[in-house]
Amino acid sequence: MGILTPDKSGANTSASHAEVVSTESPPHQLAHNSWRVYGLLTFLCLGETAIVFRQTLLALISTWYSSRTFSHCFLVFPLVALMVWQRRQRLRTIAPRSNPWALLLIAALCLVWVLGNLGEVKLIEESAFIGMVGAVVWALLGSEAIQSLRLPLVFLFFAVPFGLGLIGPLQDATAWFAVHALNLSGIPAVLENRVLSVPTATWTVAEACSGIRYLFSSIMLGVIYAWSVYTSRLRQLAFIGASIVVPILANGVRAYGIVLLAYRTNNRLAADVDHIVYGWLFFTVVQLILFVVGLRWRQVAHEAPVSPAPAFSGTPQTLLWSQILATATLTAVLIAVTPVCARGLWNRVPASESLEWPQTPIQVTTPWISQSTYDTSWVPNLRGGGEDFFQTYTYGPKRVDVYWKVYSGAKGFQLVNSYNRLSNAKRWLVVGDGMTNQAIAGKSVRVQRTLIQSGSISRVVWMWYCIGGENTGSATRLRFLQIKDRLLGVSPSTVVLAVSADSSNGIAAADAAAKDFFLHASFLCRVVAQD
Repeated sequence: MGILTPDKSGANTSASHAEVVSTESPPHQLAHNSWRVYGLLTFLCLGETAIVFRQTLLALISTWYSSRTFSHCFLVFPLVALMVWQRRQRLRTIAPRSNPWALLLIAALCLVWVLGNLGEVKLIEESAFIGMVGAVVWALLGSEAIQSLRLPLVFLFFAVPFGLGLIGPLQDATAWFAVHALNLSGIPAVLENRVLSVPTATWTVAEACSGIRYLFSSIMLGVIYAWSVYTSRLRQLAFIGASIVVPILANGVRAYGIVLLAYRTNNRLAADVDHIVYGWLFFTVVQLILFVVGLRWRQVAHEAPVSPAPAFSGTPQTLLWSQILATATLTAVLIAVTPVCARGLWNRVPASESLEWPQTPIQVTTPWISQSTYDTSWVPNLRGGGEDFFQTYTYGPKRVDVYWKVYSGAKGFQLVNSYNRLSNAKRWLVVGDGMTNQAIAGKSVRVQRTLIQSGSISRVVWMWYCIGGENTGSATRLRFLQIKDRLLGVSPSTVVLAVSADSSNGIAAADAAAKDFFLHASFLCRVVAQD
Protein backbone atom coordinates (compact mmCIF):
# COMPACT_ATOMS: atom_id res chain seq x y z
CA MET A 1 0.00 0.00 0.00
CA GLY A 2 1.48 3.34 -1.01
CA ILE A 3 2.39 6.11 1.44
CA LEU A 4 0.79 9.52 0.87
CA THR A 5 3.34 12.28 0.48
CA PRO A 6 2.82 15.93 -0.31
CA ASP A 7 3.80 17.18 -3.78
CA LYS A 8 5.14 20.59 -4.54
CA SER A 9 1.64 21.98 -4.81
CA GLY A 10 0.70 20.63 -1.40
CA ALA A 11 -1.55 17.83 -2.69
CA ASN A 12 -1.20 14.30 -1.41
CA THR A 13 -0.06 11.86 -4.06
CA SER A 14 0.75 8.20 -4.04
CA ALA A 15 4.35 7.42 -3.33
CA SER A 16 4.20 3.92 -4.70
CA HIS A 17 6.91 4.82 -7.18
CA ALA A 18 9.11 6.48 -4.56
CA GLU A 19 8.32 4.14 -1.67
CA VAL A 20 11.26 3.33 0.62
CA VAL A 21 11.05 -0.27 1.88
CA SER A 22 12.99 -1.07 5.06
CA THR A 23 15.07 -4.30 4.89
CA GLU A 24 15.81 -4.42 8.62
CA SER A 25 14.06 -7.01 10.82
CA PRO A 26 12.25 -5.94 13.99
CA PRO A 27 14.42 -5.93 17.15
CA HIS A 28 12.72 -8.95 18.73
CA GLN A 29 13.17 -10.94 15.51
CA LEU A 30 16.89 -10.08 15.47
CA ALA A 31 17.27 -11.22 19.08
CA HIS A 32 15.39 -14.45 18.37
CA ASN A 33 17.53 -15.25 15.36
CA SER A 34 20.75 -14.33 17.17
CA TRP A 35 19.94 -16.69 20.07
CA ARG A 36 19.52 -19.49 17.58
CA VAL A 37 22.93 -18.85 16.02
CA TYR A 38 24.75 -18.07 19.28
CA GLY A 39 23.12 -21.00 21.06
CA LEU A 40 24.00 -23.42 18.26
CA LEU A 41 27.64 -22.31 18.17
CA THR A 42 27.87 -22.55 21.97
CA PHE A 43 26.37 -26.04 21.91
CA LEU A 44 28.83 -27.15 19.21
CA CYS A 45 31.85 -25.78 21.09
CA LEU A 46 30.73 -27.36 24.36
CA GLY A 47 30.19 -30.65 22.53
CA GLU A 48 33.68 -30.40 21.06
CA THR A 49 35.07 -29.75 24.55
CA ALA A 50 33.37 -32.89 25.89
CA ILE A 51 34.66 -35.00 22.99
CA VAL A 52 38.22 -33.67 22.96
CA PHE A 53 38.57 -34.01 26.73
CA ARG A 54 36.48 -37.19 26.96
CA GLN A 55 39.18 -39.00 28.96
CA THR A 56 38.98 -36.29 31.61
CA LEU A 57 35.18 -36.45 31.61
CA LEU A 58 35.21 -40.25 31.89
CA ALA A 59 37.73 -40.02 34.75
CA LEU A 60 35.30 -37.70 36.56
CA ILE A 61 32.42 -40.15 36.18
CA SER A 62 34.61 -43.11 37.13
CA THR A 63 35.56 -41.42 40.40
CA TRP A 64 31.91 -40.71 41.21
CA TYR A 65 31.07 -44.35 40.60
CA SER A 66 33.97 -45.91 42.48
CA SER A 67 34.06 -43.62 45.53
CA ARG A 68 31.09 -43.25 47.88
CA THR A 69 32.65 -39.99 49.05
CA PHE A 70 31.82 -38.41 45.69
CA SER A 71 28.61 -40.24 44.77
CA HIS A 72 26.71 -36.95 45.29
CA CYS A 73 28.49 -35.58 42.19
CA PHE A 74 26.07 -37.55 39.98
CA LEU A 75 23.47 -34.89 40.88
CA VAL A 76 25.56 -31.95 39.71
CA PHE A 77 24.93 -32.06 35.95
CA PRO A 78 21.13 -32.58 36.28
CA LEU A 79 20.91 -29.77 38.84
CA VAL A 80 22.91 -27.44 36.58
CA ALA A 81 20.60 -28.26 33.66
CA LEU A 82 17.60 -27.46 35.88
CA MET A 83 19.15 -24.13 36.97
CA VAL A 84 19.74 -23.13 33.34
CA TRP A 85 16.17 -24.09 32.42
CA GLN A 86 14.80 -21.96 35.27
CA ARG A 87 16.70 -18.96 33.86
CA ARG A 88 15.47 -19.34 30.31
CA GLN A 89 13.02 -16.40 30.56
CA ARG A 90 15.73 -14.15 31.93
CA LEU A 91 18.10 -15.19 29.15
CA ARG A 92 15.50 -14.24 26.55
CA THR A 93 15.74 -10.64 27.74
CA ILE A 94 19.46 -10.61 26.97
CA ALA A 95 20.97 -9.98 23.57
CA PRO A 96 23.88 -12.46 23.32
CA ARG A 97 27.15 -10.93 22.25
CA SER A 98 30.48 -12.74 22.01
CA ASN A 99 33.40 -11.59 24.11
CA PRO A 100 36.79 -12.26 22.44
CA TRP A 101 38.61 -11.39 25.67
CA ALA A 102 37.38 -14.69 27.11
CA LEU A 103 39.67 -16.45 24.63
CA LEU A 104 42.56 -15.50 26.93
CA LEU A 105 40.88 -17.41 29.77
CA ILE A 106 40.28 -20.42 27.51
CA ALA A 107 43.95 -20.39 26.48
CA ALA A 108 45.04 -20.17 30.13
CA LEU A 109 42.78 -23.09 31.11
CA CYS A 110 44.11 -25.14 28.19
CA LEU A 111 47.64 -24.50 29.47
CA VAL A 112 46.60 -25.52 32.98
CA TRP A 113 45.11 -28.73 31.58
CA VAL A 114 48.35 -29.52 29.74
CA LEU A 115 50.37 -29.03 32.92
CA GLY A 116 47.94 -31.21 34.87
CA ASN A 117 48.18 -33.86 32.18
CA LEU A 118 51.98 -33.83 32.29
CA GLY A 119 51.86 -34.19 36.07
CA GLU A 120 49.03 -36.72 35.82
CA VAL A 121 47.13 -34.68 38.39
CA LYS A 122 43.46 -35.44 37.83
CA LEU A 123 42.30 -32.61 40.07
CA ILE A 124 44.03 -30.03 37.86
CA GLU A 125 42.83 -31.62 34.62
CA GLU A 126 39.25 -31.91 35.81
CA SER A 127 39.14 -28.40 37.28
CA ALA A 128 40.50 -26.94 34.04
CA PHE A 129 37.92 -28.92 32.03
CA ILE A 130 35.02 -27.63 34.14
CA GLY A 131 36.46 -24.12 33.96
CA MET A 132 36.51 -24.36 30.15
CA VAL A 133 32.74 -24.84 30.12
CA GLY A 134 32.20 -21.46 31.74
CA ALA A 135 34.90 -19.83 29.64
CA VAL A 136 33.30 -21.08 26.40
CA VAL A 137 29.90 -19.74 27.48
CA TRP A 138 31.47 -16.39 28.31
CA ALA A 139 33.33 -16.23 25.01
CA LEU A 140 30.29 -17.02 22.85
CA LEU A 141 27.35 -15.56 24.78
CA GLY A 142 29.01 -12.62 26.51
CA SER A 143 29.28 -11.08 29.94
CA GLU A 144 25.58 -10.39 30.42
CA ALA A 145 24.70 -14.05 29.88
CA ILE A 146 27.46 -15.07 32.29
CA GLN A 147 25.89 -12.86 34.97
CA SER A 148 22.62 -14.75 34.60
CA LEU A 149 24.33 -18.15 34.55
CA ARG A 150 26.94 -17.54 37.23
CA LEU A 151 25.32 -19.86 39.81
CA PRO A 152 25.01 -22.96 37.57
CA LEU A 153 28.48 -22.39 36.12
CA VAL A 154 30.05 -22.08 39.59
CA PHE A 155 27.98 -25.02 40.81
CA LEU A 156 29.58 -27.15 38.08
CA PHE A 157 32.79 -27.24 40.11
CA PHE A 158 31.05 -29.51 42.62
CA ALA A 159 31.46 -32.19 39.94
CA VAL A 160 35.23 -32.16 40.57
CA PRO A 161 36.27 -34.73 43.22
CA PHE A 162 38.41 -32.72 45.61
CA GLY A 163 39.04 -32.39 49.32
CA LEU A 164 40.45 -35.80 50.26
CA GLY A 165 43.22 -33.96 52.08
CA LEU A 166 40.56 -32.82 54.56
CA ILE A 167 39.97 -36.36 55.84
CA GLY A 168 42.85 -36.30 58.34
CA PRO A 169 42.00 -32.88 59.85
CA LEU A 170 38.32 -33.87 60.05
CA GLN A 171 39.28 -37.07 61.90
CA ASP A 172 41.33 -35.01 64.34
CA ALA A 173 38.49 -32.52 64.86
CA THR A 174 35.99 -35.32 65.47
CA ALA A 175 38.27 -37.07 67.97
CA TRP A 176 39.03 -33.80 69.79
CA PHE A 177 35.35 -32.90 70.09
CA ALA A 178 34.33 -36.38 71.26
CA VAL A 179 36.98 -36.69 73.98
CA HIS A 180 36.25 -33.22 75.41
CA ALA A 181 32.50 -33.84 75.34
CA LEU A 182 32.98 -37.16 77.17
CA ASN A 183 35.12 -35.54 79.84
CA LEU A 184 32.51 -32.81 80.32
CA SER A 185 29.91 -35.58 80.71
CA GLY A 186 31.89 -37.11 83.55
CA ILE A 187 33.25 -40.02 81.53
CA PRO A 188 37.04 -40.35 81.78
CA ALA A 189 38.40 -40.37 78.21
CA VAL A 190 41.94 -40.19 76.85
CA LEU A 191 42.93 -39.36 73.28
CA GLU A 192 46.20 -40.58 71.78
CA ASN A 193 46.54 -39.60 68.14
CA ARG A 194 43.15 -40.80 66.79
CA VAL A 195 42.59 -43.55 69.36
CA LEU A 196 40.02 -42.66 72.02
CA SER A 197 40.03 -44.74 75.22
CA VAL A 198 37.29 -44.95 77.87
CA PRO A 199 37.14 -47.41 80.79
CA THR A 200 35.00 -49.92 78.85
CA ALA A 201 36.49 -49.81 75.34
CA THR A 202 38.93 -48.29 72.90
CA TRP A 203 37.68 -46.47 69.81
CA THR A 204 39.57 -45.50 66.66
CA VAL A 205 38.38 -42.51 64.64
CA ALA A 206 38.88 -44.04 61.19
CA GLU A 207 38.58 -42.34 57.79
CA ALA A 208 34.93 -43.42 57.56
CA CYS A 209 34.30 -41.44 60.76
CA SER A 210 35.64 -38.17 59.33
CA GLY A 211 32.21 -37.08 58.09
CA ILE A 212 33.61 -35.83 54.79
CA ARG A 213 30.70 -37.23 52.78
CA TYR A 214 28.21 -35.38 54.95
CA LEU A 215 30.28 -32.21 54.70
CA PHE A 216 30.39 -32.25 50.88
CA SER A 217 26.66 -32.95 50.63
CA SER A 218 25.86 -30.20 53.12
CA ILE A 219 27.93 -27.61 51.25
CA MET A 220 26.34 -28.51 47.91
CA LEU A 221 22.81 -28.31 49.32
CA GLY A 222 23.73 -25.16 51.23
CA VAL A 223 24.78 -23.34 48.06
CA ILE A 224 21.49 -24.18 46.33
CA TYR A 225 19.48 -23.19 49.40
CA ALA A 226 21.35 -19.92 49.95
CA TRP A 227 20.82 -18.73 46.38
CA SER A 228 17.17 -19.83 46.42
CA VAL A 229 16.15 -18.29 49.77
CA TYR A 230 18.35 -15.18 50.10
CA THR A 231 19.09 -12.23 47.86
CA SER A 232 21.67 -10.59 50.13
CA ARG A 233 25.21 -11.71 49.38
CA LEU A 234 26.04 -11.51 53.10
CA ARG A 235 23.22 -13.88 54.05
CA GLN A 236 24.14 -16.27 51.27
CA LEU A 237 27.74 -16.46 52.46
CA ALA A 238 26.63 -16.78 56.09
CA PHE A 239 24.41 -19.75 55.32
CA ILE A 240 27.11 -21.45 53.26
CA GLY A 241 29.45 -20.94 56.22
CA ALA A 242 26.86 -22.55 58.49
CA SER A 243 26.62 -25.45 56.02
CA ILE A 244 30.35 -26.02 56.58
CA VAL A 245 30.50 -25.61 60.36
CA VAL A 246 27.30 -27.44 61.32
CA PRO A 247 28.13 -30.85 59.76
CA ILE A 248 31.61 -30.77 61.33
CA LEU A 249 30.11 -30.13 64.77
CA ALA A 250 27.34 -32.65 64.10
CA ASN A 251 29.89 -35.32 63.26
CA GLY A 252 31.61 -34.67 66.57
CA VAL A 253 28.24 -35.02 68.32
CA ARG A 254 27.64 -38.27 66.42
CA ALA A 255 30.97 -39.73 67.54
CA TYR A 256 30.37 -38.55 71.09
CA GLY A 257 26.89 -40.10 71.08
CA ILE A 258 28.20 -43.46 69.86
CA VAL A 259 30.83 -43.71 72.59
CA LEU A 260 28.43 -42.41 75.23
CA LEU A 261 25.73 -44.93 74.29
CA ALA A 262 28.26 -47.77 74.24
CA TYR A 263 29.56 -46.73 77.65
CA ARG A 264 26.07 -46.52 79.18
CA THR A 265 24.93 -49.88 77.71
CA ASN A 266 28.20 -51.75 78.19
CA ASN A 267 28.83 -51.83 74.39
CA ARG A 268 25.53 -53.55 73.56
CA LEU A 269 23.88 -50.93 71.30
CA ALA A 270 26.60 -48.80 69.74
CA ALA A 271 27.29 -50.77 66.56
CA ASP A 272 23.65 -51.03 65.45
CA VAL A 273 22.80 -47.42 66.30
CA ASP A 274 25.88 -46.21 64.43
CA HIS A 275 24.41 -47.51 61.17
CA ILE A 276 20.72 -46.84 61.81
CA VAL A 277 20.54 -43.56 63.69
CA TYR A 278 23.94 -41.90 63.58
CA GLY A 279 24.39 -42.37 59.85
CA TRP A 280 22.58 -40.57 57.05
CA LEU A 281 19.36 -40.35 59.06
CA PHE A 282 21.12 -38.31 61.74
CA PHE A 283 22.61 -35.89 59.21
CA THR A 284 19.32 -35.64 57.33
CA VAL A 285 17.67 -34.42 60.52
CA VAL A 286 20.54 -31.98 61.13
CA GLN A 287 20.26 -30.64 57.56
CA LEU A 288 16.49 -30.19 57.88
CA ILE A 289 16.95 -28.27 61.13
CA LEU A 290 19.52 -26.04 59.41
CA PHE A 291 17.08 -25.33 56.57
CA VAL A 292 14.22 -24.57 58.94
CA VAL A 293 16.37 -22.18 60.98
CA GLY A 294 17.60 -20.56 57.78
CA LEU A 295 14.01 -19.71 56.78
CA ARG A 296 13.90 -17.25 59.67
CA TRP A 297 15.95 -14.80 57.58
CA ARG A 298 14.57 -15.62 54.14
CA GLN A 299 14.20 -12.86 51.58
CA VAL A 300 11.67 -12.60 48.78
CA ALA A 301 13.21 -11.95 45.40
CA HIS A 302 11.29 -9.45 43.29
CA GLU A 303 11.38 -10.64 39.71
CA ALA A 304 11.72 -7.93 37.13
CA PRO A 305 9.09 -8.10 34.37
CA VAL A 306 10.26 -10.05 31.34
CA SER A 307 10.70 -7.81 28.34
CA PRO A 308 11.87 -8.60 24.81
CA ALA A 309 15.59 -8.70 24.23
CA PRO A 310 16.97 -5.29 23.26
CA ALA A 311 18.02 -4.70 19.73
CA PHE A 312 21.70 -4.71 18.91
CA SER A 313 22.92 -1.14 18.94
CA GLY A 314 26.19 0.60 18.50
CA THR A 315 27.74 -2.13 16.37
CA PRO A 316 26.68 -3.10 12.82
CA GLN A 317 24.94 -6.47 12.67
CA THR A 318 27.39 -7.84 10.09
CA LEU A 319 30.29 -7.03 12.39
CA LEU A 320 28.60 -8.88 15.25
CA TRP A 321 28.12 -11.98 13.08
CA SER A 322 31.77 -11.83 12.02
CA GLN A 323 32.84 -11.50 15.66
CA ILE A 324 30.85 -14.52 16.89
CA LEU A 325 32.06 -16.68 14.00
CA ALA A 326 35.69 -15.67 14.58
CA THR A 327 35.37 -16.22 18.35
CA ALA A 328 33.75 -19.63 17.87
CA THR A 329 36.43 -20.66 15.38
CA LEU A 330 39.30 -19.62 17.66
CA THR A 331 37.60 -21.35 20.61
CA ALA A 332 37.31 -24.58 18.63
CA VAL A 333 40.95 -24.37 17.52
CA LEU A 334 42.27 -23.73 21.05
CA ILE A 335 40.36 -26.71 22.42
CA ALA A 336 41.36 -29.00 19.57
CA VAL A 337 45.11 -28.31 19.75
CA THR A 338 45.40 -28.70 23.54
CA PRO A 339 45.59 -32.53 23.67
CA VAL A 340 47.85 -32.46 20.62
CA CYS A 341 50.32 -30.22 22.47
CA ALA A 342 50.19 -32.49 25.52
CA ARG A 343 50.79 -35.56 23.38
CA GLY A 344 53.76 -33.89 21.70
CA LEU A 345 55.34 -33.10 25.09
CA TRP A 346 54.77 -36.69 26.25
CA ASN A 347 56.44 -38.00 23.09
CA ARG A 348 59.59 -36.03 23.93
CA VAL A 349 60.03 -38.02 27.15
CA PRO A 350 62.22 -41.13 26.69
CA ALA A 351 60.05 -44.25 26.79
CA SER A 352 61.44 -46.44 29.57
CA GLU A 353 58.88 -48.49 31.45
CA SER A 354 61.46 -50.70 33.21
CA LEU A 355 64.39 -49.56 35.28
CA GLU A 356 67.24 -51.27 37.04
CA TRP A 357 69.12 -50.36 40.19
CA PRO A 358 72.14 -51.64 42.06
CA GLN A 359 71.99 -55.03 43.77
CA THR A 360 71.42 -53.30 47.11
CA PRO A 361 70.00 -49.79 46.61
CA ILE A 362 70.54 -48.98 50.29
CA GLN A 363 73.93 -48.98 51.97
CA VAL A 364 74.08 -49.11 55.77
CA THR A 365 77.17 -48.76 57.95
CA THR A 366 77.88 -50.45 61.27
CA PRO A 367 76.61 -50.96 63.89
CA TRP A 368 73.47 -51.61 61.82
CA ILE A 369 73.44 -54.96 60.01
CA SER A 370 71.04 -56.48 57.49
CA GLN A 371 68.94 -59.55 58.26
CA SER A 372 67.99 -62.44 55.99
CA THR A 373 64.30 -62.19 56.94
CA TYR A 374 62.08 -59.18 56.70
CA ASP A 375 58.53 -58.07 57.49
CA THR A 376 56.40 -56.93 54.53
CA SER A 377 53.04 -56.74 56.28
CA TRP A 378 53.25 -52.95 56.64
CA VAL A 379 54.63 -51.94 53.22
CA PRO A 380 52.83 -49.28 51.14
CA ASN A 381 50.11 -50.56 48.84
CA LEU A 382 51.49 -49.20 45.55
CA ARG A 383 50.28 -50.28 42.11
CA GLY A 384 52.33 -50.24 38.94
CA GLY A 385 55.97 -49.28 38.94
CA GLY A 386 58.97 -51.56 38.92
CA GLU A 387 60.30 -54.25 41.21
CA ASP A 388 60.08 -53.92 44.99
CA PHE A 389 63.01 -54.08 47.40
CA PHE A 390 62.65 -55.14 51.05
CA GLN A 391 65.24 -55.33 53.77
CA THR A 392 65.36 -55.45 57.57
CA TYR A 393 68.20 -53.93 59.62
CA THR A 394 68.94 -54.36 63.32
CA TYR A 395 71.19 -52.81 65.90
CA GLY A 396 70.90 -54.60 69.22
CA PRO A 397 67.21 -54.43 70.21
CA LYS A 398 66.53 -51.79 67.57
CA ARG A 399 64.95 -52.91 64.32
CA VAL A 400 63.77 -51.08 61.20
CA ASP A 401 62.25 -52.35 57.95
CA VAL A 402 62.94 -50.65 54.62
CA TYR A 403 60.85 -50.57 51.45
CA TRP A 404 62.05 -49.24 48.09
CA LYS A 405 60.18 -49.01 44.75
CA VAL A 406 60.92 -47.25 41.48
CA TYR A 407 58.56 -45.62 38.99
CA SER A 408 59.82 -44.93 35.50
CA GLY A 409 57.62 -41.87 34.94
CA ALA A 410 56.12 -43.42 31.81
CA LYS A 411 52.55 -42.44 31.05
CA GLY A 412 50.03 -44.55 32.93
CA PHE A 413 52.44 -45.46 35.74
CA GLN A 414 51.22 -42.98 38.31
CA LEU A 415 52.80 -42.87 41.74
CA VAL A 416 50.60 -40.26 43.41
CA ASN A 417 46.93 -41.18 43.02
CA SER A 418 43.89 -42.21 45.03
CA TYR A 419 44.55 -45.96 45.00
CA ASN A 420 48.24 -45.84 45.96
CA ARG A 421 48.16 -45.81 49.74
CA LEU A 422 50.69 -45.85 52.53
CA SER A 423 49.39 -49.15 53.89
CA ASN A 424 46.85 -51.85 53.20
CA ALA A 425 43.57 -50.26 54.31
CA LYS A 426 42.01 -53.69 54.93
CA ARG A 427 44.60 -54.49 57.59
CA TRP A 428 45.94 -51.21 58.94
CA LEU A 429 44.22 -48.12 60.29
CA VAL A 430 45.92 -44.75 60.04
CA VAL A 431 45.73 -43.27 63.54
CA GLY A 432 48.04 -40.30 63.03
CA ASP A 433 49.93 -38.55 60.25
CA GLY A 434 51.98 -35.46 59.58
CA MET A 435 55.37 -34.24 58.40
CA THR A 436 58.69 -34.40 60.23
CA ASN A 437 62.38 -33.79 59.51
CA GLN A 438 64.87 -36.60 58.97
CA ALA A 439 68.56 -36.51 58.07
CA ILE A 440 68.87 -37.97 54.55
CA ALA A 441 72.11 -37.74 52.55
CA GLY A 442 73.44 -35.23 55.05
CA LYS A 443 70.47 -32.89 54.63
CA SER A 444 67.36 -32.30 56.67
CA VAL A 445 64.40 -33.47 54.61
CA ARG A 446 60.70 -33.13 55.35
CA VAL A 447 59.19 -36.63 55.15
CA GLN A 448 55.73 -38.06 55.77
CA ARG A 449 55.36 -39.64 59.20
CA THR A 450 52.37 -41.92 59.72
CA LEU A 451 51.18 -44.02 62.65
CA ILE A 452 49.36 -47.21 61.63
CA GLN A 453 47.65 -49.77 63.80
CA SER A 454 46.35 -53.31 63.36
CA GLY A 455 44.81 -54.71 66.52
CA SER A 456 47.46 -54.56 69.24
CA ILE A 457 50.27 -54.00 66.70
CA SER A 458 51.31 -50.46 65.85
CA ARG A 459 54.06 -49.04 63.66
CA VAL A 460 55.55 -45.72 62.65
CA VAL A 461 56.27 -45.24 58.93
CA TRP A 462 58.45 -42.54 57.35
CA MET A 463 57.99 -42.15 53.59
CA TRP A 464 59.41 -39.82 50.95
CA TYR A 465 60.28 -39.61 47.27
CA CYS A 466 63.51 -39.15 45.37
CA ILE A 467 63.45 -37.65 41.87
CA GLY A 468 66.46 -36.32 40.00
CA GLY A 469 68.58 -36.70 43.13
CA GLU A 470 66.24 -34.53 45.22
CA ASN A 471 64.54 -36.02 48.30
CA THR A 472 61.11 -34.70 49.24
CA GLY A 473 58.16 -35.86 51.27
CA SER A 474 55.77 -33.49 49.53
CA ALA A 475 53.52 -34.97 46.86
CA THR A 476 52.99 -31.45 45.49
CA ARG A 477 56.73 -30.91 45.10
CA LEU A 478 57.03 -34.33 43.44
CA ARG A 479 54.39 -33.44 40.87
CA PHE A 480 56.06 -30.11 40.16
CA LEU A 481 59.40 -31.85 39.51
CA GLN A 482 57.70 -34.43 37.27
CA ILE A 483 56.05 -31.69 35.21
CA LYS A 484 59.35 -29.82 34.91
CA ASP A 485 61.19 -32.94 33.71
CA ARG A 486 58.54 -33.75 31.12
CA LEU A 487 58.57 -30.18 29.81
CA LEU A 488 62.34 -30.52 29.41
CA GLY A 489 62.01 -33.93 27.73
CA VAL A 490 63.61 -35.78 30.65
CA SER A 491 62.25 -39.03 32.06
CA PRO A 492 61.02 -38.25 35.60
CA SER A 493 61.98 -41.60 37.14
CA THR A 494 61.02 -41.56 40.80
CA VAL A 495 61.93 -43.70 43.78
CA VAL A 496 59.54 -44.08 46.70
CA LEU A 497 61.22 -45.04 49.96
CA ALA A 498 59.71 -46.00 53.30
CA VAL A 499 61.26 -46.88 56.63
CA SER A 500 59.18 -48.42 59.41
CA ALA A 501 59.71 -49.34 63.04
CA ASP A 502 57.51 -51.19 65.50
CA SER A 503 56.09 -48.84 68.12
CA SER A 504 54.72 -51.43 70.55
CA ASN A 505 57.32 -50.27 73.09
CA GLY A 506 56.36 -46.65 72.56
CA ILE A 507 56.48 -44.13 69.75
CA ALA A 508 59.50 -42.45 71.28
CA ALA A 509 61.51 -45.67 71.03
CA ALA A 510 60.51 -46.10 67.37
CA ASP A 511 61.48 -42.49 66.61
CA ALA A 512 64.87 -42.96 68.27
CA ALA A 513 65.59 -46.15 66.33
CA ALA A 514 64.70 -44.51 63.03
CA LYS A 515 66.75 -41.41 63.76
CA ASP A 516 69.85 -43.51 64.45
CA PHE A 517 69.24 -45.61 61.35
CA PHE A 518 68.97 -42.57 59.06
CA LEU A 519 72.37 -41.39 60.30
CA HIS A 520 73.98 -44.67 59.12
CA ALA A 521 72.00 -45.22 55.90
CA SER A 522 72.71 -44.08 52.35
CA PHE A 523 69.86 -44.36 49.83
CA LEU A 524 70.84 -44.79 46.17
CA CYS A 525 68.13 -43.01 44.20
CA ARG A 526 69.72 -42.88 40.76
CA VAL A 527 68.23 -45.51 38.48
CA VAL A 528 69.14 -46.52 34.92
CA ALA A 529 66.68 -47.30 32.15
CA GLN A 530 67.01 -50.75 30.61
CA ASP A 531 67.50 -50.83 26.86
